[in-house]
Amino acid sequence: MQRLPQPEVYQALDSGLLDCNQNYFYSIKAYRQYEVAPYVMELDWGQNMGFGIVMGKNAFGRLSAAEQKAVRDAGSAFIDHYAKGIVDANARDKKAMAAGIDGKKTTLVTFPTDQKKALLNAGSKYVSGWVDTATKGGAPGQAIMDDYRRLIAKYAKERDTKGYPWNR
Repeated sequence: MQRLPQPEVYQALDSGLLDCNQNYFYSIKAYRQYEVAPYVMELDWGQNMGFGIVMGKNAFGRLSAAEQKAVRDAGSAFIDHYAKGIVDANARDKKAMAAGIDGKKTTLVTFPTDQKKALLNAGSKYVSGWVDTATKGGAPGQAIMDDYRRLIAKYAKERDTKGYPWNR
């Protein structure tokens, strides 16, 4: 495994320095990696992202209750706006690669369910390692992991029954 900035991956794939790269469909298209990667395997691991938009506590405290609510509401709206953009871009660019871009068609492959499960099981030791490290550092590692998994299940169920927030 090598760490390589995405702008350098195209040349590395083209020259044979790298055999594969992990990326999102929208980034594969943006960096034109489909030109040198005739096969793309969709792993569908999901995406965890965090953005920090910070405001000092004192400055926030000087805002009126209505202004504080507006800041919180804007933060929540940003999450949905950004997530919609990512979901839409991935779907659009995946479809474009499958259809062919500039005469270059990409073969899309789905990761087999049994192999995905085996890989997740093999990776469980790293999750356990994270829990142990967090706990040794003074955080409630297992509680954090349990809450994380509970929230994933909760929001996956909500998405599956109600759709994404921007489509309701």
